[in-house]
Parts: sequence; structure tokens; C-alpha cells
Amino acid sequence: MAKRVAIFSNCVVRDALEFSKTHIVKYISQSAIGSAFATKPFKAANDKLIAETIEHKFLRRCVRQDLSKQAKRVLLDNDYEAIIIDYIDERYKRAVLGDERATLSNSLKNTGIKTNPKIHFCACGGSAFIMVVPGLERADCNC
Repeated sequence: MAKRVAIFSNCVVRDALEFSKTHIVKYISQSAIGSAFATKPFKAANDKLIAETIEHKFLRRCVRQDLSKQAKRVLLDNDYEAIIIDYIDERYKRAVLGDERATLSNSLKNTGIKTNPKIHFCACGGSAFIMVVPGLERADCNC
């Protein structure tokens, strides 16, 4: 019987599991932890903008999932045996508007969000990320 897993990573992990006896039941991609588990949705990129500027359905879903902060709800729906977490998406900068956060993935960049003068962008990877991972009580880096 295939092991049922949730993936919080990118397509590299997902693709590698295609050759195993694993059934992927949850998949969160293109979402940094500090954004995915932020308390407020990121409202600066609306659904119409996403639909008009992101061609691929899968990428639209990833961006919408990050902006609406669905990761916690998705992962709490505990119908999997294991979760695989890969911190590769921590390489993305964060889009910050007040106390709202979003992962500045390539897909979100394609919406033109970087032209919004009210939003600032900060890098949160590397040592800054490592400092906050142990407790996840502050899963972003003073952005």
C-alpha cells in the first residue's frame, strides 16, 4: 500500500516521488513559511489580476493558496501519514504590505506586483531564516 504524504515544497520533491510507492494527498508549493502561516491574507493581488496574468492553472492555485493563507488549514486536514518539508521556497523574497505577507514567487512577480509603490520587498532566506525555524514562533525575519 502506498504511503500517503503531504508535501510542503516545490516540484522537485513532487517529481522525485513519482517513482516511489507514495500517494501525494496534499501539496503546497511556491509558498515560504513566513508567508504561508502569516495571520492575514495578502489582499494587494486580487483574483482578477491573478487570472489575467498567470497562465497556468497550477501556478494560479499556488499563488492563491499562498495569498489566502490556506497552508495551515490544508495541513490540519490530517489525511496523510507523513509530511515532507523542503525549505527551497525560502529563497523567495517576501512582499510586505503592513502586516500582510506574500511569497514573491516568479508567478506572483508576473502579476506586476513589484510596481505597487505601497508594497516593499525583503529577502528572508539564509541565516535569517535559520534563526527563526526552530520554534516557528516568528517565521519571518523582521520584514
